[in-house]
Amino acid sequence: MKAIAVGLSLVVMFMALTIIPIRALAADRSDDCLAMVQKAESLIGDKGKDYALRVFSASKGPFIEQELYVFACSMDNRMLAHPYRRDLIGQDVNDVRDAENKLLFQEFRSIAEKRGDGWVNYWWSKSGEPGIFPKTTYIKRIAESNMYIGVGYYKPVQTGTNPTVTGGPSAKMPQ
Repeated sequence: MKAIAVGLSLVVMFMALTIIPIRALAADRSDDCLAMVQKAESLIGDKGKDYALRVFSASKGPFIEQELYVFACSMDNRMLAHPYRRDLIGQDVNDVRDAENKLLFQEFRSIAEKRGDGWVNYWWSKSGEPGIFPKTTYIKRIAESNMYIGVGYYKPVQTGTNPTVTGGPSAKMPQ
């Protein structure tokens, strides 16, 4: 009986040390974001900006994968494509702020203008879930089309953060 309890304890400890960290690593979708942006950039180059924007705005298609999707903005921050918020297409998004009051699209544009590409960390809501969550988006300027595109994912909240907050600003944002 004691041997069974020890064996069970070893199995539980093994799972805690191997499966849980693997699951946490799986939440890093940065490579998926980079690949999707590269695929989107290729579509723009191969089929043209107008065609690509229609594809990016489709609610089902090759540029939606679980929580990842491509959006596009002009360099003056007019939304050009978004698969879930079609109401924003054509709208000025300069004043859109995240949960910590960051002028989000102004930061996206700044990355696109100054560096050409890069990551932006911010706090955002998830559809159908209460609370706000840490999110990061990869931005890439498409100079020949006078726009930038982005793909983002929700980052896991680190352990040891405020357990009453579902990924809010009082939690630590992973870097």
